[in-house]
Amino acid sequence: IEEQFYLLLPVCIILFMGLGKGRVRFLVGAMVLSAVIRYAVIHRSGIVQPFRFAQATAPWFAWFDTVYDKPWMRFGGLLAGVTGAFLTCYHEAPLKRFFARTGLVTAMCVGCFLIIAHISVTGSASTFFDGIPYLARELWGTFFQDAFSLATMFLILAAMHCPALLGGSLRRLLSW
Repeated sequence: IEEQFYLLLPVCIILFMGLGKGRVRFLVGAMVLSAVIRYAVIHRSGIVQPFRFAQATAPWFAWFDTVYDKPWMRFGGLLAGVTGAFLTCYHEAPLKRFFARTGLVTAMCVGCFLIIAHISVTGSASTFFDGIPYLARELWGTFFQDAFSLATMFLILAAMHCPALLGGSLRRLLSW
């Protein structure tokens, strides 16, 4: 996935830089497109959590090929990092104004930590998925990677642009 990303990214940057003022809307649209594609593939394939199959079995290979290995299923997470870099390079003043609102930013950081923690501890075979409806499991499969990536990107931006956040501990934690 990363090799394909690094081969495609230079071409995308050249096209992207020609967009002018519509760049942020394009990034948001691309993130939405990522979720739409992932939902369509997951919905059509029927491959939703919980995954209780052994590695190297036919269901595992189907999941790996359909949901895990394809670049159109994974570009949202990479796009989150690209978006963070773009905002830092080309929209630094608005970022600094936003991150100066430490009460809001602190609340959002706590929310991001909760999202990351929940996704990190909820394995694909978890019994968490037994009690939720099928549509909710499809939506989980659609959004959990992007949610993790966007939450991580937000925490990195917060550490960069709000160094005193949480007593500076967020910056120190991410510096480790």
